[in-house]
Amino acid sequence: MREEITGTILVAVDGSHLAKNAARAAVHLAKMQGYGVHALYVVDEALALVAYSDVRSEVTFEVDPDLEDDPITLLEAQGALALEQVQVMAEEAQVPFEPEMLLGNVEDLILDRSQGALMIAMGRRGNRHADQPEHLGAHFWQVVHKATVPVLAGGDIAPERPKRLLFVFTGDERSLIALHGVTILQRDLDADVIVALAGDPSDAQAQDWQDQVLARIAEEDRAHYRFLRRPENRVDALVAVAEEENVDVIVMTERRRRLALLDELLGSPLDKVLQK
Repeated sequence: MREEITGTILVAVDGSHLAKNAARAAVHLAKMQGYGVHALYVVDEALALVAYSDVRSEVTFEVDPDLEDDPITLLEAQGALALEQVQVMAEEAQVPFEPEMLLGNVEDLILDRSQGALMIAMGRRGNRHADQPEHLGAHFWQVVHKATVPVLAGGDIAPERPKRLLFVFTGDERSLIALHGVTILQRDLDADVIVALAGDPSDAQAQDWQDQVLARIAEEDRAHYRFLRRPENRVDALVAVAEEENVDVIVMTERRRRLALLDELLGSPLDKVLQK
């Protein structure tokens, strides 16, 4: 049986530039915190074993005509390239590195390997939808909504060193857990943090939330935090804040709702922010 991963960031790769951006951020964080990186490539059984699947749309290299009818070999070659890219990043940063390639269901294996990891890093979409900025990959969507650890989502642009974070605080236990990660990022990056009090809280509730956040921040770091409250409770307002403030990273949690089916059909607030 495989030993539980501790002190490790799981980096799920597929060869896409978004996954590489996520890997780059994960390696940077691992170096700052003394973590290891476990890079995982899953040979998607749905692509590899279904005769009519479009495997070529998922690979990023020139396909040898002799391999066109061998989808597993094609995907394994893609995986080897993707894992090698992360290995180079890890070696340059002197971060412990563990590669792994598996055949199976992508999201199931990512979630399985994330047990005991500190977080998951992966791209928002794969190669097939590389030119569709608002598209969320099916595997990514499943992982974000089912993961029990934070998910670092790789986007189209990877800032060299994030300097401004937007933290969406909702006053629940999940937000307080996420706040711990935000304080680590803020200190290591020497970044500024904008705390958006979401959900249109009352004056008393907003003050209580602000007090909860400040109680968990070291006195010497508080000058880097700024609280923001807007009457709107819309995703567009949140995205507007990120654009106005030139935010590099958005940190938010997904609320577990009883109306999960409605979220799946219409898209949750988290989905809509990720699509922006």
